[in-house]
Amino acid sequence: MDEIDKRAECSEEGPGADMSITTRTGVYVQYGCGLCAPAGWLNFDASARLRLERTPLAGTVLRKTVGAIFPQNVLQGDIVYGLPVPNNSAAAVYSSHCLEHLSRSDIPWALSNTFRMLQHGGVFRPIVPDLEWRALRYVAALKSSSMPADEFLESLSLG
Repeated sequence: MDEIDKRAECSEEGPGADMSITTRTGVYVQYGCGLCAPAGWLNFDASARLRLERTPLAGTVLRKTVGAIFPQNVLQGDIVYGLPVPNNSAAAVYSSHCLEHLSRSDIPWALSNTFRMLQHGGVFRPIVPDLEWRALRYVAALKSSSMPADEFLESLSLG
């Protein structure tokens, strides 16, 4: 098990899967983490719910009524505006199903901020949906399914 695998075990395709790093010093950063926040990583999310949970008065009310959902090691941060991570300090940066939610004009900022954090030779592992695969499934389903459009939208988490 390599260093990234040891640090992240949230999901099948979690931050550690197939990163090919044996031992690397530096910080490990994940942005758009949602509720998956492995120990040993700097985990960031830009959700409004996290912001509320971390606000003193609102957070207290939320915890006492419906409960907090974000792990304590999730930090508020938006990759578009930059994360509080020093330049060239990250051995690895991981983002799963986050970039596709940004506007096209925000993508260059997000990627620039990502590569700013990475050490020389560091690993960036973005996970984004395979739209071509989903589109081909949709075209194939036109002949065999009664609701291909609904299935397509559902596969994109839009329906």
